[in-house]
Amino acid sequence: MLVGDGIWKSFRRGLPRRRVHRLREVADAFLRSAPRRYEKIDQTRFWALRDVSVSVRAGEVVGLIGPNGSGKTTLLRILSGLYYPDKGRVSVRGTISSILELVAPFHSELTGRENVYISGMLRGMTKRQIDDQYESIVEFSGIRDFVDMPVKRYSSGMASRLGFSVVAHLPADVLLIDEVLAVGDAVFRHKCHDRLSAMKANGRAILLASHRLSTVQDLCDRAIFLKEGATVFAGDAEQTVERYQEDIVAELGQQREPERWAVAVEGFHCTDPQGRELESCEPGQAVVLQFTLRSENPLPAFRLLLRLYRFGSEPVATLKCVSSEDLASRCCRVRAEIPSFNLQSGAYSVEIRVLERGSSRILRPYGIVGAVRVAGTPAGKSVCYMPCTWTIFPGDVQEAEG
Repeated sequence: MLVGDGIWKSFRRGLPRRRVHRLREVADAFLRSAPRRYEKIDQTRFWALRDVSVSVRAGEVVGLIGPNGSGKTTLLRILSGLYYPDKGRVSVRGTISSILELVAPFHSELTGRENVYISGMLRGMTKRQIDDQYESIVEFSGIRDFVDMPVKRYSSGMASRLGFSVVAHLPADVLLIDEVLAVGDAVFRHKCHDRLSAMKANGRAILLASHRLSTVQDLCDRAIFLKEGATVFAGDAEQTVERYQEDIVAELGQQREPERWAVAVEGFHCTDPQGRELESCEPGQAVVLQFTLRSENPLPAFRLLLRLYRFGSEPVATLKCVSSEDLASRCCRVRAEIPSFNLQSGAYSVEIRVLERGSSRILRPYGIVGAVRVAGTPAGKSVCYMPCTWTIFPGDVQEAEG
């Protein structure tokens, strides 16, 4: 239902130094300095998209992932008709609606009710369609008691809930969504996911750009990993997310700890119990996380918290360490021996926070110091790996016990 083939798009980094307004000034600028000025402008252009292709079929959700500035929003704007590509073509079968900003059509002085109609009409709905869907829109938003209050008195979460509720009732065949599923609380996000799943089941084609990798894994059939305007990887959502996580791990390995806190963390390594460096480990394998704490002064007694994050998701584990007494030296080596690393395949960032024991003084706030990659085939979308022994008894419980 939506195809973008070989799309290229460039932008100019800056504006010309001066503007001309009168016809004579235009002619003078063209005759005297146009070649030189245009040459300078061309030199400052950059490619936001370079030969990017995407297709979304009816009843399919495709994800767009990648770091900031990778071209995700530019691609969505081209597909929605807001930008024209320099090269390439876009074809759409059916109606299309883009959701690039939830509350952009809202007027702060108007009520929620009035903004529902304005937002719906600006997004292509007729008044009759909004009348038919109004009760469902307000019910879905969960802010019925405040719908006749001016939007300027809404919290950002309330405005976003109402904005998504309007979007969720659009009759378009193709939906382009740009990082709008982080709205509201956990309950409302669950409602948003369910709504998109229902749209998918009804044959809608959805292209979703998001930094929440767990959302992409849950909702998308396929995904595209963009970086610096080009496609790095495209395929199954799980495989694409894993490829993106590997790229993040590689970048983290090139970063250095900024020396601005009382305690710095250096030399993070993931090894096996024998001290051999591990590029990746298997679910359930014994691993050792090692690093050095360094300070300009002798280290005081400290409390250390180590958190493991799945990239684009919530923390999945926290390890705690408390030193028994002040240390005479300005550095120490810390080892965390984990007998069974019970996490599923994927890439996990390691964040460390250090506090002075017995007080709330922060020696080092949470910050990424490294990453751990778990190899293997993903077992569904869960994070925890929990080995167990299964036993199956024939017959009913009484027979099995007898």
